[in-house]
Amino acid sequence: MSRLPLIATLCIACLALCLTVLAQPRDHAAPPEHNPQRHPTSGESGDAGVAHGQHNPERHLDHLHHMAERIEIFRHFLNQVREFNADPELVAIAAVMSLKDDVEREPRAVAADLQELLEHTDSLPVRNTIRMTLKDIYKHTNQREPLLENLRDMVIENDRAIMASDHDEHRDDDDHPWDDDDRGHDHDDAQGH
Repeated sequence: MSRLPLIATLCIACLALCLTVLAQPRDHAAPPEHNPQRHPTSGESGDAGVAHGQHNPERHLDHLHHMAERIEIFRHFLNQVREFNADPELVAIAAVMSLKDDVEREPRAVAADLQELLEHTDSLPVRNTIRMTLKDIYKHTNQREPLLENLRDMVIENDRAIMASDHDEHRDDDDHPWDDDDRGHDHDDAQGH
């Protein structure tokens, strides 16, 4: 869970890097030598520097190739951002982390905010993120009792979710219409018993 803020930070850093690279044209060919003492010799035209300089078609194609690569990287990055933002669970988890990290507040104010948010949240992954964030705050501020209570509540809540999931799986296995008992009753009903 603690990797999500890191992923979001890496995505933002990647975006900044892509924008920086896109904003700076890159010239991979060596610049023409500049020698103010040198004058064109006989048979050389004064445009020789232009032929070897900026108007070289190979350099332009190389530059366009590198720009296309950068644009493809940027497009891939934007698709990842879009997928991230389309996942409500990931966005909610990132928002919980931002409540703690992105606004300078006293740790107790953040903890109070997260405790109130916990009362209005039903998604277990989001609740777990809130509780883990609270754990960090309580540990940092040496609040032993709230820390222990928070961890106990987290264990109980997740255990209940596990048990409910197991119960649903077993109930689904028991409710198949092709169970032997059901077939026996159907057979008896068909014979008039």
